[in-house]
Amino acid sequence: MTRLRAAYLQVWQRTLLVAIILMLAIPALGATPYQGTTPQEKAERLLESLSPQERVGQLFIVTFQGQDVAPTSTIYELISEYHIGGVLLRPSNGNILPGAGEAVGLNLLTNALQQARASAARAGVGPGATQTPAASTFVPLLIALAQSGDGYPGSSLANDVTLLPSQMAIGATWDSTLAEAAGLVAGRELAALGVNMLLGPSLDVVERPNPVAAGDIGSGVFGGDPFWVGDLGAAFIRGVHRGGAGRVAVVPTHFPGIGGSDRDPEEEVATVRKALEQLRQIDLAPFAAVTRGSLGDAGTADGLLVSHIRYQGLQGNIRVTTRPLSLDPQALAQVMGLPEFSSWREAGGLTVSDSLGSQSVRRFYDPSGVAFAGRLLAKDAFLAGNDLLLLADFRSSGVGDERLSIEETISSFVQKYQEDAAFAQRVDESVVRILALKYRLYPFFDSLNSTTYAATRVEVGADEAVAFEIESHGLTRLSPASAEGDDRGLEPPTTADRILFLTDSRSYRPCATCESVVLVSYDVLRKVVERMYGPQGSGQISATRLTSYSFADLATYLQGVPNENLTRDLESSTIIVALTLDTDPAVAGSRALSDLLSQRADLVRRRKVIVFALGAPYYLDSTDISKITAYYALYSKVPAALEVAARTLFGELAPQGASPVAVEGVGYSLVSALSADPNQIIPLAVEAVDAGPGTPAPTPSGYRVGDSLYLRAGPVIDQNGHLVPDGTVVRFRISYPAENIPTLVLEGATQAGLATASHVIDRIGALEVHAVSEPAMVSTILQLQVGETPGFVTAIAPTPPATATLGAGVSAATPQAAPTAGVGTEQSATGGTALAASLLVLGGLGALVGFLFGRIGARGWQVRGGLAVVVGGLLAYDYLAMGLPGSESMASWAGPLAGVVVSFSGGLLGGAAAWVLARRRCAGT
Repeated sequence: MTRLRAAYLQVWQRTLLVAIILMLAIPALGATPYQGTTPQEKAERLLESLSPQERVGQLFIVTFQGQDVAPTSTIYELISEYHIGGVLLRPSNGNILPGAGEAVGLNLLTNALQQARASAARAGVGPGATQTPAASTFVPLLIALAQSGDGYPGSSLANDVTLLPSQMAIGATWDSTLAEAAGLVAGRELAALGVNMLLGPSLDVVERPNPVAAGDIGSGVFGGDPFWVGDLGAAFIRGVHRGGAGRVAVVPTHFPGIGGSDRDPEEEVATVRKALEQLRQIDLAPFAAVTRGSLGDAGTADGLLVSHIRYQGLQGNIRVTTRPLSLDPQALAQVMGLPEFSSWREAGGLTVSDSLGSQSVRRFYDPSGVAFAGRLLAKDAFLAGNDLLLLADFRSSGVGDERLSIEETISSFVQKYQEDAAFAQRVDESVVRILALKYRLYPFFDSLNSTTYAATRVEVGADEAVAFEIESHGLTRLSPASAEGDDRGLEPPTTADRILFLTDSRSYRPCATCESVVLVSYDVLRKVVERMYGPQGSGQISATRLTSYSFADLATYLQGVPNENLTRDLESSTIIVALTLDTDPAVAGSRALSDLLSQRADLVRRRKVIVFALGAPYYLDSTDISKITAYYALYSKVPAALEVAARTLFGELAPQGASPVAVEGVGYSLVSALSADPNQIIPLAVEAVDAGPGTPAPTPSGYRVGDSLYLRAGPVIDQNGHLVPDGTVVRFRISYPAENIPTLVLEGATQAGLATASHVIDRIGALEVHAVSEPAMVSTILQLQVGETPGFVTAIAPTPPATATLGAGVSAATPQAAPTAGVGTEQSATGGTALAASLLVLGGLGALVGFLFGRIGARGWQVRGGLAVVVGGLLAYDYLAMGLPGSESMASWAGPLAGVVVSFSGGLLGGAAAWVLARRRCAGT
C-alpha cells in the first residue's frame, strides 16, 4: 500500500511539474493566456499588454504585391516591425493568380501570412518597442478580399471555387433561403482558404437605374427596394457566418450607400443631394437591417465599409455639402448616432474606411495630383470615425513606393499616440473593437498552431447546384411579360432551325503581369446547346446548323466591313440568340445589338430574336425590345446561367423570377410591382391580446362595449406574387353601416406580410371592418353585432375581384368564406344561403307534422302543428344568429350546417310541443 501511494504521489508531482513548465513557457512561445470571458473583456485585457507600436499597427489593413512572404519581403517587414492588423488580397496585385491551382495558391498564401505573424511574435517586436522579445504577443491577421459573385471583375476568385451568381441574380429570386445558401457556400469556401474577412456584400439600393451614368453599379446589387436589399443581405451574411463556422467576418459595402451616385467611386467622389431622412428611408435601411441584432448573431454585420461619398443637404441646409463621409467627423457621427446604428456601434461594431489610395480620394485632396500626403489623409479618416484604415494602392507624393508610404503613415500615428493623450484614447477604443472582432473569430490566440487560422485542406468548388438553383429561380422573362401569357414564337428549336448566336464576348486582365482571361466566349452558349441538344445529347438540333459570332464581329460588320460568313449566317438563320452584358462605352461592340436592331432591322425581320441579359436588364430601350421575340434576364455570366439559358431556349425551364430593379424599356416599375396586388382578397381576422402575427386567438366569450378588438390583415401579396415589403401600409376601415357616422380608419404597417391594429368598441350597433392596402381594395369582411349581450364576429367573403390571386408559395386564406380567429358564427352558418336552406327544411318538416296530425285525427291541429314547427325553428335560428350562450359551440361543431341543424332541432321541439298540447286537448274532449 505504501509503495502504491508513493507511485501515485510521484505521478502527481510529475504532472504538476509539467503544468508549471507549460505555464511558464506559454508567454515565451507567443500564446496569449486566457483573458476574460467575452470577446470585449478579452480585448480589453490584451490591450494592456500591447506596446504603442502594436496598438497602432492594429488599425491598418494594407495591400502588397505578389505572393512572397519570406523574411526579406515587404509584407513580412510590415507584419513583423509595424504590426499591421491585416491585409487585403487582390488579383490586381498578383496575390491571387488566375487559372488552375488558384485556390491552392491562395490557401498557401494565407497560411504563410499567419505563420509570418507567428514567427514575428516569437522573434520579438519592432524597433522602438519597450517590451522584450520574450513578451511579444501573437495576434492573428485579418485577411480580407472581395467576393461579390459572377466571377471577374467583381470577385477576387474565379477558378477552383463555386462560381456563384451575381447579387442581382439572387435578388431576382426574392428568396432569402437562396441568399443564405449562397452565403453558406461563400463562407465555407473562404474559411477553407484561410480568408477571415469578406468585404461585401454590397447593400446599395439602385432605386432609379441610370444605365448611361459612370456610377452605374450593374448587377452587383441585390436590387432597388430597401427592404428586400436588407432582407437578402442579412440572409447572405447569415449564410457566410454559418458556412465559415464563425471564422469569416462580414463587412458590407458601401455605407451609407452609393446607389444614387452618378460617378465611378474609384475615379471621382460623387455628390448626392439627399437629406438625412431620405437616406434613412432608402439608402440606410438595408444597413440598419444588418446591424439591428447583437454582434455575434449570424445575421449581424461585423463591420461597415464607409464609402467616399458627399451629401448635399444632409444636415438640413441644401446649400451645405459634406466632405466625403469617410473623412467628415460631424457627418459620420450624425449618421452613426442614429438609433438604427448607435446600439450596434456601442456594442463594438467596426467601421472600415474605403480604400485611402483610390484615385477619387487623391483627386479630392489634391486635384493637381502632385502633392498627396497619405499620412494626413489617414489621420483625417481615423479621426472621422473609422476604426480600420484600408491602405490600398497607397502612395504619398515624394515618398517613393507603397511600402514607404505605409511605414511613414504608421510611424506618424505612433508618434502622435505618444504625444497626444486624446488621440491615444481614440486609438485604444478602436483597437479594442478590432481585437474583440478577432476574438469572435478565434476565441484563443495561439501562435503554436497558426495554421488553424488558415485551413491546410482545401475542399471548394463543389456547390454548383446552389448556383443553378439560384439562376433557375431567378430567371426572368421581361418581354413579353410572363403574366401576359403570350408564348407565341417561343417554341423550342427543331432540326430544321438554323441558330445564330451573338455574344458580347469580353476579356479581362486580373493583373498587369497576368494573361487576359475571357469572361464570356463568343461561342459559349453554342457549345452548351450542342452538348445538351446536339447529336451527342438529345439530338434536337444539328451541330452544323449552329454558328456563333461576337458583338465585336457584328459591330465591325455594321460599320461596313465585309464579312461573307456573317452575312450568310444572318440571312439563313431562323433564330438569333443574343447574350448581352452591361453596356460600357469603353468596350468595342458593347452596343452592337442595339445598333443591329436600330440600323439593320431588315436583318432580324421574320426571325425569332431571343435575348438573354447576362448583366443588368435595363440597357435596351423600348424600341429595341419591341423588335425582339423574347427578352430574358439571367443577371450573371456564370456557367449555371448559361445552362439555364440553354434549357430555357429549348423549353425545359419556365421563368420564375422577377426583376429586382426597375426596367424602363419594358415599363416595369419596381414601386408598382411591390405594391399590393389589386386582384387579391386580403384575409382579415381577429386575434388574441398581445398575440404575435399569425398567432391564433383563443375563443372569446363575446364582445361588449369597452372591449378591444384586435385585428390582423394578411398575408398581403405584391404584384410579383411575394409578400409585400415590411412597412407597407394597411388601412383598417371600421364602420357602422346602419348609422350615419364617419368611418374610422386605423393604419398598420406590415411585418412579414401581416399588419395589425386594435379598436376599442365604444358603442352598440352593427359594426363592420374592411382592410385595404392600395391598390388592393378588397378584403374579408368582419361583422359584429354589439348589444346588451355579448356579440360574436362573423367573417364574410366578399365578391372576389376579376382575377383574385395569391403569391406563389405563400400560404394564405383562400377567397371563400374565411373563418376568423374568435369567430362565433360564420356567413356560411347563418348567412343568406343558410337561411334559405333552413326555411326549406322547416317548410318540409312543418308539412310532415301537419300530415301526421291529420293521420291521428287531430284535424284542427294540422295548421297549428306546422306553424309550431316553423316558429320553433326560426326561434332556434335567431338564437344562433344573435350569438347567445352556447351558439358558438354549436357553430364550431356543426360548421356550415349549423343554421340548418339548429333550425331543424328547433322545428322538432316546436312540433313536439304542439303534439303534447294536441294530445291533452284531445284527452280533455
